[in-house]
Amino acid sequence: MGNNNEIRKRMETCRMVLLAIVWIFGISEMIGGIAMITGDSDFLRLFGIAAIIVSILGSIIGHFLVNVVLAIPFILLNNGDYLAAIVPEGKHIGLTSNLEFIPTHRVKLITDIEGLKIRKEPIATKEHITKIPNGTEVQHINTGGDVFLNDIKGQFFEIVTRDGIRGWCFSGHLEKI
Repeated sequence: MGNNNEIRKRMETCRMVLLAIVWIFGISEMIGGIAMITGDSDFLRLFGIAAIIVSILGSIIGHFLVNVVLAIPFILLNNGDYLAAIVPEGKHIGLTSNLEFIPTHRVKLITDIEGLKIRKEPIATKEHITKIPNGTEVQHINTGGDVFLNDIKGQFFEIVTRDGIRGWCFSGHLEKI
């Protein structure tokens, strides 16, 4: 489909079309309500007033719902832009021809953590760049210094996944294959 800017433009166009549809229906219902008010019957006048109130409230609620429904994809796109900004080279390194992926370990998380944190550097206090799920096979490339995390002694391992995600993680969350 393209990059985030192209997707954002398409979503904005979709948002505008949906908002136009909501307001067209609201205005047409309001016009119908006004036409009913000018009628001879008391029932039609009452029904016309109700139609006007429903059209105003429906248009406002519809406008709100369109914006809320499309907020999640916009947030996801913005998060993608943020990740691209903190990892400008991208998280996919593209394995070189002289490095064939041979899994040596598997992610084995003991607790209900969302995923194993991958860092740019072998330092526990550094911000993580991504997470990889439990059970993911990785290849151990390099070994960093010793570290204690949650009373578990281990080391930092530089790893790469089959998808090309490369970074440093705590070896205590890996099991040898």
